Amino acid sequence: ERLLSTIAKESAQQESSIWVPAILESYEKVTSPGAFEKTIDANAANATAEPLKIIPTADFVSAILAYLDARIESLTETCVICDEKHQVSAHLTKSAVCTRATCIFKFQALNVGKNAAKSIGIHLLVLEALVSFTYAAIRSDRFENILTPFPEFLDEKGEIASHPTTCRDIVKLRMLADELKEIRKAVTGALKLSPKTNALVNWIVTSNTSFIKKLETPIEFMHSAHQFMFIQSTQKNAAAFEELKKTKKTTWAFHGSRKENWHSIIRNGLVNASGTALQVNGAAYGKGIYLSPHAAVSFGYSGMGGTGGPVPAKDSDEISKDYFCIAVCELIDEHINKSGGSIWVQPYETHVMTRFFFVFNPTNICGQEAVLGEEKYYSQLNKALKDNLPQ
Repeated sequence: ERLLSTIAKESAQQESSIWVPAILESYEKVTSPGAFEKTIDANAANATAEPLKIIPTADFVSAILAYLDARIESLTETCVICDEKHQVSAHLTKSAVCTRATCIFKFQALNVGKNAAKSIGIHLLVLEALVSFTYAAIRSDRFENILTPFPEFLDEKGEIASHPTTCRDIVKLRMLADELKEIRKAVTGALKLSPKTNALVNWIVTSNTSFIKKLETPIEFMHSAHQFMFIQSTQKNAAAFEELKKTKKTTWAFHGSRKENWHSIIRNGLVNASGTALQVNGAAYGKGIYLSPHAAVSFGYSGMGGTGGPVPAKDSDEISKDYFCIAVCELIDEHINKSGGSIWVQPYETHVMTRFFFVFNPTNICGQEAVLGEEKYYSQLNKALKDNLPQ
C-alpha cells in the first residue's frame, strides 16, 4: 500500500513517471476500477480504514519491477529526506540532502537519512582534499561567485549557523574555516574541533556529489603522489556519453583551475563559464570549456601555488598549505575548437567527462612535459579508467 501511495504521488509530481499507468492498470485488473484511488483517499481521511489488499499478478509484478528499475537510475536526482527534485545541481553522482531548511534540520539535528547520504569509509586524503577546496573558496575574494553551494549547517543548539540566504555571514564562516587547517589532527584524535566546525566538515563531506577515489596504482606520467579518480556526472549523463563513444571518437585533455574553484567543480561539474561571473581568464577562442592536450598549459591556469587549506604533501604524513590541481578529462572529439593550437575549447558541457584529478605541491611539479595525444599516455589513462570506474 505504501509503495503504491508513493508511486501515485510520483505520478502527480514527475512528468517522467512512465510506468505508473501500467502499474495502476495491472492493479485494477484484479480489483474494481478506481479501487486504488478510493482506498488511498479513504486512508488519508481515516487512519482506521481497511488496508489495501493486493492480489499479485504477473502484469502487476512486472510493472513494479519496471518502475523500480527506472526509479533507481534517478535516485540521485531527488533529496534523501523529502524525495523532491534537487533545486540546484542536476549533476549528482550519489545521494544528497537538498537545500530546503526542513531537510537540513532533519538531517543534521535528527540524523534522518544519514545512512543514505554520508560517505562511508572516506579516504583521509580525499577528506583533506575536499576540506582544502572548501577552505580555499571561503578565503577567496571571489567567494560570492565560487562558493557554490554555500555551506548550510546547524549549530549545537539546532539553530541555523550558515545558510546561503538567511545566514550568509562570510566573516564567521572564515573564523570557523581556520580550524580546517588541522583536519588531519582532528581525524586522528589529536585535536577536537568545535561543534560548528565539526558541522561544517560534515556538510563538506555530505554535500560532495562526485565520485572521488584515491588511485591505488598511480598514473606514472603525472608524477604526483596524490592522484584521484574523479567522476562528476549523473548515471544518465554518463550513459549518454558512453553511447556517444560508440559512434564518435574521443580524446583526452587537461583542465587547470585555481584551487578555490574546485569546491564548485566537484559539486557542479565543469561548466561553460564564458561570459559569466565565473570567468577569470579571457575567451579568445570562443565560449566553452577550455582544455589543453599540454599539461604545461593547464599547470599555468592552475595557479601553481599560493596559500590554501590542508592538502597532503608528498609525504602523506605531512600537511602542505601550498598546492595546485589539474584534471584530466575525456571528451568527444567533435565540435572542439582547436584553432588555438595548445588551447582547445569544447562548447558542449555534455561532451566533457572529468576522469582524474591530481594534487601537486610547489616542489613537485614533474609531469609538465606530458602531451596527451601520444599512445603511451592514452594506454595508461584507459587502463586507470577501466580499473577504477565504478560499476
